[in-house]
Amino acid sequence: MKNVDNMSNVKKHLDIVFQIYYQCGITNRLIVIRDVTCLLFLKSLEDYPDYYLDNLHFDHALFRYHENYNWSSVWNMNQDDAKELFFNEILPFLQNNFKDFLNGNLILADGIGRLSSNDFYLVIGKISDMFIYELDGNPINEFNISIYDDIYETLLEYLPNAPKSCAYAPKHLRRLLCELIQIKSTDKVYDTNMGCGSLLIEAYKSMVVSNLPPYRMDVDDDGLRCARKYSENLETDYFRQTLALEGNEKDGTLKWLCLMNFYFHRIGLLQSQFNGFVKFNNQRDDMYDKMLCIHPQNGYYENFTTVQKHLKQGGKAAFVLPQLFLYGDLKKIKRLRKTLLTQYVVEAVITLPEYEFYPFTRLASAIIIFSLPEPNNIEESKVWLCNLKNDGYSNDRKRSKTSDNPLPILLDAFRNRSELDTEWFESKNIPLQDILGNDNSLFVDEYIDNAKEPEEDVDPFEIIENLVQLRDKLKTGIEELKLYI
Repeated sequence: MKNVDNMSNVKKHLDIVFQIYYQCGITNRLIVIRDVTCLLFLKSLEDYPDYYLDNLHFDHALFRYHENYNWSSVWNMNQDDAKELFFNEILPFLQNNFKDFLNGNLILADGIGRLSSNDFYLVIGKISDMFIYELDGNPINEFNISIYDDIYETLLEYLPNAPKSCAYAPKHLRRLLCELIQIKSTDKVYDTNMGCGSLLIEAYKSMVVSNLPPYRMDVDDDGLRCARKYSENLETDYFRQTLALEGNEKDGTLKWLCLMNFYFHRIGLLQSQFNGFVKFNNQRDDMYDKMLCIHPQNGYYENFTTVQKHLKQGGKAAFVLPQLFLYGDLKKIKRLRKTLLTQYVVEAVITLPEYEFYPFTRLASAIIIFSLPEPNNIEESKVWLCNLKNDGYSNDRKRSKTSDNPLPILLDAFRNRSELDTEWFESKNIPLQDILGNDNSLFVDEYIDNAKEPEEDVDPFEIIENLVQLRDKLKTGIEELKLYI
């Protein structure tokens, strides 16, 4: 079996699929993502055992009276009939069954008129080739079925700018957030800015790792712990059905993509955000052990309101926000910062590299880790401040992976509250009282730079002497220039 750590071969096939649509004049990537998602869905219905679908609480009897609404029928038909069946029957059928859940159409108008029958058949062929190539021609089974996870994660990387910034949160950052607050399989998790569910998927992976014995663990390209590839079994399948991974998303398209993201990762669909698609009788309370949010642009205020209402006593949160929140003078920002520092325990603030969210935004951003403790003396705590200069990726528009893997070192430093000055990051523990006495400022450079480079005594007479010398040089230079006039 081929190494699929970076899924580069899947991406090559998907690049060709997108190119086929572009050449037909269909440049909206959401249309391509919709079509590929639906084709993958049809294929999965033949690959997933019935008990998987039962565990997902997915009604596979939905297709009982439409026996030709499947992957094999589309694959084995002639080109014209395959295109006609998919666009004129299967897509409208799926839209009709998702309409109550989506409160609208299944993404967008379809663009069928511009995609020729031959082009559509090429798309089907490329999707089939992804599975054949990655699995060396072996059939799908319970051990390698997780290839759907990787293919769909790669597909969602093509999301355009418009849907939401969460799509541009790099995978290593999403995983770092989950590791910083140590998400466990028993935690109830909530994402206040869910989008297509990518952050919740990383939370799920952290849950898996927390439950695995060492011999089934591996490390990813960033040096972070992960499950070994293609190590599915009945135990992990049962485990997925008990997880609570919930979130908020108003956009119907993104909510549908989140549903399919959970589906292709075979995570139980009995989550509050999918109410309306599955029969969901919510027996859970609306309080959460861990809360997440990636919102590196303005408009993040309401996420704090959600935390105040729904974070459990003893719970933790990891937020990515604009650095402006750390020091901004607007009354609303100052009020939120004061609330955070006086009613919660701010455990850490980590500033991120400039190009972390490129091309979505270049606004400076930071991670804030905080918790709602049992009643104690918050005044005596310290805040671990860190300036992350290198996250293992080039700090430019390319964001290429480097040979460095600083994130495991960062995690270890945070857990031990170590004060370090490395080529990747600087960190220091600052007493909360010092922060409260500094207008509640959490601006990391203000504390770390002052600690590292204390102000030197300045001799005013030396300054005057230097200015006199500079004045004399300027006067001489002006006189020399006059000679050339």
